[in-house]
Amino acid sequence: MVYHVYILKCSDGTYYTGHSDQLGKRLAEHHNQVFSDCYTATRLPVELVFQQPFATQQGAIANQQQISSWSQAKLEAFLAQGEQLVSDVPKPQFIAHT
Repeated sequence: MVYHVYILKCSDGTYYTGHSDQLGKRLAEHHNQVFSDCYTATRLPVELVFQQPFATQQGAIANQQQISSWSQAKLEAFLAQGEQLVSDVPKPQFIAHT
């Protein structure tokens, strides 16, 4: 099974970081406000700007927690430059902005 860490850019310019073993399903849940108490529910639409696969759930959770601790400035620098700011993970896979 593959786990994904993902970053969504919200309509208000903030970011949400999560993880899932069913990324497509989870993104649909964000877009459809399945969880009304989720951070993104009042910040739609959201845009997937980053995703990274992991072989284990523990690895994905650890990476998500690390990214979630970053300031918005550090997160934006990471996204803009594609820098390898997370240790011991493969190169990030960026999603093209449309």
